[in-house]
Amino acid sequence: MQKKKVYAKFITAFIFWILIFFLQGHLYLKDYQVSIFLI
Repeated sequence: MQKKKVYAKFITAFIFWILIFFLQGHLYLKDYQVSIFLI
């Protein structure tokens, strides 16, 4: 039972970090496109 809880926490954290990484990448691409338009 205890092992399952640890795995659940790990998976949740993993998904959370992927989400943040994806959002940051998306924002970075947006900024990149804007900078191209400004130039």
